[in-house]
Parts: sequence; C-alpha cells; structure tokens
Amino acid sequence: MIQIPKTTKFGKTPQSGLRLWKAAQAIRLAELRLAAQASVLMGAQARATSMIGWVAAALAASAALAFSTPYHIAGAILLVGESITGILAVVAIYPCKWSETGTRPEVFMDSPAQTELACQESLALYYQNAIQRNIERLNTISLLISAGWIMFLATPILACLVQMVIFMQKVP
Repeated sequence: MIQIPKTTKFGKTPQSGLRLWKAAQAIRLAELRLAAQASVLMGAQARATSMIGWVAAALAASAALAFSTPYHIAGAILLVGESITGILAVVAIYPCKWSETGTRPEVFMDSPAQTELACQESLALYYQNAIQRNIERLNTISLLISAGWIMFLATPILACLVQMVIFMQKVP
C-alpha cells in the first residue's frame, strides 16, 4: 500500500514569500518580453530597409519614364507615390525611444522603496510601462511599413489607369 504524505508543499505561500517570488517572476517574464520585442523591432526595421532598396530602384526607373518618354504623367505619379513610400520607410527606421531590459543604476538606487519586495515590484512596474511603450512604437512602425507597401504596390496600378484614360481621350 502506498503511503500518501499528510502534508504536501505547494511552493511559496503568502506567509513564505509568495509576493516576492511573484515580483521576481514578473521581472523575469518582462525581461523575456523586452528581448522578444527587440527582435521584432530588428525584423521590422529590416523590412523597412528592404523597402528603401526597392524604392530607390523604382525611383530611378520612374524618373526615366517621367522625363524621357511620352508617359510623363504616369512617370510623375510613380515618382510621387514611390517618394511617399520612401518617406514612410525612412520614418519607420528612424531612431526612436526604445525600452530595453535593465535600467540606469541611479533610477534603481534612488528608488524610495525600503524593502527587497518593494524594489522588485517597482522594477516589475517599470518593465510593464516599458513593454507598453515598445508596443506603441511597434504598432506605429507596423502601420508605416504596411502603408508604405500599399502605396508602393498601388502606385503603378494608379499610374497605369491614369495613362490609359489619357490615351483613351486622345483616340478619336
């Protein structure tokens, strides 16, 4: 017959430091989240940088179309649309305020917290705010990149349609 112990430990309890353990876990999870956000930021900036490369090539072709062919209007539309795309991409990779793991030592040292628990909870809340700031910045970057790709892909269609309308008006 198997003996079942009468008392089983279930980890930390409110009396044995559960709140301190929760604060330490919150810090650990926040640091993981901030590291993941940094990876997402690098990926988004790489996509925006790639977009700039595509825009540079497209601008050269559009300038040639606008200034040396009878398709001046289509070329001008392409130049404007691709320029807007380039601006969106540059704004997306422009250096921004970004929160990383850790904090300046003086912020932690000057904390009014008087216990280890209070310091841990303060740092956890600091990280929570940092994560939220990063989310807002990532949302902005995502919006800029999406708008840039939409502009980049829609501009040639618009230029083609406008040029077709112009040709249709010239045909008797």
